[in-house]
Amino acid sequence: MKKMTIVLLLITLSTIFFPASARAQQQDNDMLTVLKSSFYGGLTGALIGTAFLAFREKPGDHLKDIRVGAGVGVIIGTVYGLFKTTGTAFVEVQDGYLTVQAPSFQIGIDPETKGLIGSVDLLKIPF
Repeated sequence: MKKMTIVLLLITLSTIFFPASARAQQQDNDMLTVLKSSFYGGLTGALIGTAFLAFREKPGDHLKDIRVGAGVGVIIGTVYGLFKTTGTAFVEVQDGYLTVQAPSFQIGIDPETKGLIGSVDLLKIPF
């Protein structure tokens, strides 16, 4: 019982002394987002490659479809992660400097027409 009380006290004190901003910075790590996106893309691609084996006459002869699917998935996941983390405009003016970079894309569905809507941020100037 005494050990359990000490452990609970240490956990409580550690949450008090470590600020929430440190945890928020860890969650906002762009590299982690890109790595997760590429991992999940590779996993999804490998699953799709495995599913394609069901349509082959001799699936054992086409195991490379799994590798190809995983490779394409990693590439697509990495590109998605990079676009997700950039969140920037094509041209951005900040602190008197002009930067040109890859723009972020937003895709959504119009609630009225149920159509697909896409937008690209081209210019960002803070006031």
